[in-house]
Amino acid sequence: MEYNVSEHILPFLHHVGFTVSDLDASVDFYCNKLGFKLFNRWTDPMQGEATGVGMGVPGASIELAQLVGYGCMLEFIQYLDHVGSKQRIAPNHAGLGHVAFLVDDLDAFKAHLESEGVEFCSDPIVLDTSKWVHFYDCDHIRVEVMQFSKPLLDQYLELMNIKL
Repeated sequence: MEYNVSEHILPFLHHVGFTVSDLDASVDFYCNKLGFKLFNRWTDPMQGEATGVGMGVPGASIELAQLVGYGCMLEFIQYLDHVGSKQRIAPNHAGLGHVAFLVDDLDAFKAHLESEGVEFCSDPIVLDTSKWVHFYDCDHIRVEVMQFSKPLLDQYLELMNIKL
């Protein structure tokens, strides 16, 4: 009998994780600028043993925070030792990710975040049925906000089985 992966993954995403340089700053950014709520925060109880090996950085100790909002959980990990580079990663670097949120008024959302000192990557990109723009968090992690036309939003909500 062939193993079918789709029969074994539960039908929701648990979390998206990012490595950060300053956990306090990241929690502050996502909670106070984007409205997330702190769900859980802890220091690795293994103190660099199994967790460091599992993370691919043997001997490393980490502190984590999980934030919830908008139907998702974001997990941020700060290495307390074995700290990596804080160099900004080029947007075309293979493996670079971002997280994206739908908003109802992209221009107002962007204006508000700009008034809070948030750095945007460009002006909004306007397409026939949507517009989008990327901005940076406090560690230069890219965050995207998108606004869909009503027909595209309705199609997306139906596809994802979401009722507003």
